[in-house]
Amino acid sequence: MKKNLPFKLLLAVTLLSFTTVNPPEGLNINDNAPDFKAVDQNGKIIQLKDQLKKGSVVIVFYRGEWCPYCNKQLMELEDSIALISNKGASIIAISPEKQEN
Repeated sequence: MKKNLPFKLLLAVTLLSFTTVNPPEGLNINDNAPDFKAVDQNGKIIQLKDQLKKGSVVIVFYRGEWCPYCNKQLMELEDSIALISNKGASIIAISPEKQEN
């Protein structure tokens, strides 16, 4: 069963590539995320650095519609969209799923 989650600020993206020379080994608290380009659910290429020019970005990793824990996390995040957007931030959910999902 496919679910359409009504996120106004949510950009579901499929990771294209990191622009860093060496692959990241993980991040620590307060580290900057590496810049990346990705394709959103509408086929548009977005880049983290461009989104950061508009304000802060909350990045969420979403394993897929098959994951009940991920779906619950996104539903709970939906309750915070107004708070996040009022702070001038946007949300990017990164998923390995195909566009149709």
